[in-house]
Amino acid sequence: GSPSSLYDSISPEGDNVSYVNIAMDENGNAIIVWVLHNTFSGGFIGDIFTSEYRNGSWNNPYCLYSPRDIQGYYPFSSTVNIEMNNEGFAIVYSYLNGGVDNQEIIIRSYQSGEWTNPRWIDSFYDGSVDPGVGFPSVVISNNGDAIIVWSGSDNTIFRSGKSRLFKSEYRNEQWNHSSSAEDYFNYYQHDFNISSYDVAIDNSGNTIIVWSQKDDKGNFQIFKSEYSNGEWTHPSPLSDNISPDNTDARDPKISMDDNGNTIIVWRQIDDTGNDQIYMSYYR
Repeated sequence: GSPSSLYDSISPEGDNVSYVNIAMDENGNAIIVWVLHNTFSGGFIGDIFTSEYRNGSWNNPYCLYSPRDIQGYYPFSSTVNIEMNNEGFAIVYSYLNGGVDNQEIIIRSYQSGEWTNPRWIDSFYDGSVDPGVGFPSVVISNNGDAIIVWSGSDNTIFRSGKSRLFKSEYRNEQWNHSSSAEDYFNYYQHDFNISSYDVAIDNSGNTIIVWSQKDDKGNFQIFKSEYSNGEWTHPSPLSDNISPDNTDARDPKISMDDNGNTIIVWRQIDDTGNDQIYMSYYR
């Protein structure tokens, strides 16, 4: 059906909303998520709301989690996204902007028919916090494995730059989050900043992460990390790039099918100064 009038909304009336997203599994179950601008927060971005379609009907919208309950304050801005596999395993994730050098990532997952507790994933096991994280990239395989990748600062004078890559993994029915600010997986030196990144996973849980990072000559290059047969292989050192040397390579994207066939594409400056599209593939 369609809305019969402007009064026929699914979000609570009286407040603004933003960043709506939706996901659906192969059985037709669906989850809609959005950010509510709560008037009681003084105009700041508020709570994450959801409406779910299960067993043939929609439930009433409700608050899935509140940044204020987790962080103690409302951020200046927030986005919300969702990933879901064919079996209904879903991850809702928010990127919160609390100001300069103050960004956080919150996730909440739907597993085995129930919602887990929200988790602030850039709050490490050792109690430290990365105050300047980048937007997360999230994928879920149909075998139930999942991975979240994000960039972080080194917490020094280069704090505004993202020089480290972190990951949270769900494998063998349990989460494994980064243990500390030193638990990064890329080859790291202070100002070799991360430009962008992407991740893909197949139905066996094999995973590839790609990213753009400055090499020791000052050019952005494309690097990749691979998870296969239960082990990660990471590039080392900064000369272990998959893009041609000597010019900037940026914006890598990756696609992987259910059997592990993979294509990586990126843009890179050629010898005439023009951006061109390059690819690396496995079949």
